Amino acid sequence: MAAADTAQAVSNEAQAPSRADAPILSVRGITVRFGQTTVLDDLDLDLYAGEILGFIGPSGAGKSVLLRAILGLNRRASGTIRLFGADIEKLSDEQRIAVDMQLGVLFQHGALFSSLTVLENIQIPMREYLDLSDRLMDELARLKLELVGLPQSAAAKQPSELSGGMIKRAALARALALDPAIVFLDEPTSGLDPIGAAEFDELISKLRDTMGLTVYMVTHDLDSLFSVCDRVAALVRFGGHADVVCVPADQCFEMPSAMSYAEGAALPVNYLTAYHMLFEIRRVRPGEAILVHQAAGGVGTAVLQLCRTVPDVVTFGTASGGKHDYVREHGCDHPIDYRSTDYAAEVRRLTADRVGGPGVDLVLDALGGPDWRKGYDLLRSTGTLIAFGWANMSGGERRSFARAAGQIARMPILTLPTLMNDNRALAGVNMGHLWHMIPLLQREGDALMKLYAEGKIRPHVDASFAFAQASDAHRYLEHGQSVGKVILTP
Repeated sequence: MAAADTAQAVSNEAQAPSRADAPILSVRGITVRFGQTTVLDDLDLDLYAGEILGFIGPSGAGKSVLLRAILGLNRRASGTIRLFGADIEKLSDEQRIAVDMQLGVLFQHGALFSSLTVLENIQIPMREYLDLSDRLMDELARLKLELVGLPQSAAAKQPSELSGGMIKRAALARALALDPAIVFLDEPTSGLDPIGAAEFDELISKLRDTMGLTVYMVTHDLDSLFSVCDRVAALVRFGGHADVVCVPADQCFEMPSAMSYAEGAALPVNYLTAYHMLFEIRRVRPGEAILVHQAAGGVGTAVLQLCRTVPDVVTFGTASGGKHDYVREHGCDHPIDYRSTDYAAEVRRLTADRVGGPGVDLVLDALGGPDWRKGYDLLRSTGTLIAFGWANMSGGERRSFARAAGQIARMPILTLPTLMNDNRALAGVNMGHLWHMIPLLQREGDALMKLYAEGKIRPHVDASFAFAQASDAHRYLEHGQSVGKVILTP
């Protein structure tokens, strides 16, 4: 069972349709290195004619590096790239030029030449590859302006005179100058307001439908993924949804004989997070009181089970009313329905008779925003608040800038003098940023395997989905009815 970063980039197609036709772009085994740093490792990807493929991943994962490798701007250490069925390494110079003329590129931030007018920028590919009169190039460039929704008055303007949205449209017009078969878009909506981004997405979809374009879109914009992309490929740190991964031996744990593969998949991240918070950060002691939010979730379940290994620990858990029997079963002493009850007031009521006053010794908070303040105020002297998520930043299937801004505005500001005078502590946990501390994770993982073998912990797998049902699995999670862990199976 692997419990660590696979240290490779993996292409993952969500809801990819079954296809009999050959891809218009095929990438196989691509590896790109800069010095000793491997950015892309043995990556595969297919792009089919007429589709809009969204390519996502965290900053620095190598999305733009792959795009530049496809275009021949970055050297690759290994792998093959086939465009229109031909291996680009085996093309003659003349054949490669013919292929390049079928590719249009919109670079990040537009990349317009500041000393040229919009019309002159659009004409650059024409001057490079075509033998046309100035008059004909003017007519074609103005046609591209109209195609992307820019007024003719923009033709004589310098890039410095354009708004952000106009720059992106002008750059798109240049990408379309030679009527390419494939258009590569690198972060096309970055820097645009939500309305401008939505209008640009609508333009891309319209151009695909009217011109028969194939679109390869690198983006961070989830709205773009939902609104215009037919498929999504991802670069991820943990190997993605893969049948087989390869990891170093010291990042693996031996599974107890009684452990199922489903339990093996459910245990590492959630239980490592819970164990790290309870026994590495706080070092929970007998008799302490602990509040855990989202107690019915994967980490919440792990926290409750692990707390039962320490004598006389009292647990409080927030969960919707329908999940109270579940959290009680896994060790929660006091379930609190956060939808109908002020959990902070309820915790104070339930702890009013404690020696030293009401409150708890530890708050485990994955909510964020104003709940961090409420959790901090619930701490007794020497108590600790551990933040390990910010679920309040999102809600439902769509991103809300207003919601995110509201959460940030309500985030508490706690200074070191405040912590010193209150005799309280704050800590943060992000297990994804601890993979450089393998001995620590190995020690914690071994401890968890021992606890499982002793029957003291057992992951709860609420639902299992096949890889092809990944989107259904995410919808199931978003509906908020799951308990424990939801897993994907090959």
